[in-house]
Amino acid sequence: MSVVVEEITLPDATIESLYSIFQQCDDRPTKRRKTTKRGARSLTQENGVSTAGVPLSYIPLARLTMRIKPSNTNTNKCQRPYDPDLSTSRVPILIDVRNVHFLDEDLDNAPQPDPADDGPGRMELELSSLDERELLIYPCEDLQLFDLLGQLQAASKLAHVDKFSKKVPTACYQAHLCALPDGAGFSLETVVLWKDSIEVPDSNRLGVADLEAFTKYVRQEKCVRPSADPREYRESMLGTPKEWSPRDFYKNVHVPEVKDSSNIKCPDLKCKLFPFQQRAVHWLLQREGREVGPNGSIMRMGELPKIIFSWF
Repeated sequence: MSVVVEEITLPDATIESLYSIFQQCDDRPTKRRKTTKRGARSLTQENGVSTAGVPLSYIPLARLTMRIKPSNTNTNKCQRPYDPDLSTSRVPILIDVRNVHFLDEDLDNAPQPDPADDGPGRMELELSSLDERELLIYPCEDLQLFDLLGQLQAASKLAHVDKFSKKVPTACYQAHLCALPDGAGFSLETVVLWKDSIEVPDSNRLGVADLEAFTKYVRQEKCVRPSADPREYRESMLGTPKEWSPRDFYKNVHVPEVKDSSNIKCPDLKCKLFPFQQRAVHWLLQREGREVGPNGSIMRMGELPKIIFSWF
């Protein structure tokens, strides 16, 4: 499981304003609201939660933590009286992260559309309550935080565990704003979740955000850009081996090509392969995204040997 922890500082007034959501959360509702089938659904209510606080039947793929501390170094000025109920409260929230780009010619720093091949000049983190009431907007230009904010941005594109509609999501995220026990700040806890099931999900029903979560946290690979062929894109993100027929095998092995018939040097190979056999080995390895290295070891195509990490 991937774990990322970073820390930011906010003005004391902003820190103080965030306590209002805990007070509203602790107040008991005067009247129970009626729910309808068309309304928002909640996995925590339908499935229940584990001892770790995540919905049952879901596996955490990543834990993203952002500690929010006051900018005033004198914590005694902003530290609130100890409140056992408040210090253990975990308020579910919605997150949204936006990329903001600037052009050098813009004297007033007006936001520009996102360019395809350039990184953002600034990222903005927005926290909202489940009823979409704005709680905080944090503009960030610190490159050190861009990795965490980028992962939060990808997570925010998934369904929220406490606010989704229709079908139960395969991938989703859970975000809570937690008050620190010392009363001098908060912690934004975000968990990326994947549905635990013995059935393989239909790849055609997985959205782009689901595929990105699977590729990054399960396969531990970089996400590729969407291609013109949706099927090819999904297979690449999921690591699905390409299908091939005996005719494809015959065409790529029987017809001799010099570059495909290069000698294979392997210390464990006790026999000498004929050219067509060498082509067969190369071709079969390419179907799996592998190739024979200079020392005879099997490695991923275009990459140096590295340790292969397994998941779960």
